[in-house]
Amino acid sequence: MPPRPSGLRSFDPRTVGRLECATWVTYYRREWWPFLRAPYPGNDPDGARRNMRRFYSIVARTHGEALDPGTAARLEVEWWRVHRF
Repeated sequence: MPPRPSGLRSFDPRTVGRLECATWVTYYRREWWPFLRAPYPGNDPDGARRNMRRFYSIVARTHGEALDPGTAARLEVEWWRVHRF
């Protein structure tokens, strides 16, 4: 039996692209109700910061950027928190 694909291998870029596109369209049209369908209050800002820190660490390492991944992650999540409501 072949091994099951990891979570990264089960990534569906078309689905993610469709959802991201719909999110940005509702944001720029200021259609707040569809835009804010995020899982509140079950969202996880600490988890989001951890994931964003990991992302910014990869960006810094891959592209030789002089940035602090922790600060970038904190600012990114805070920006979304402030602009969400």
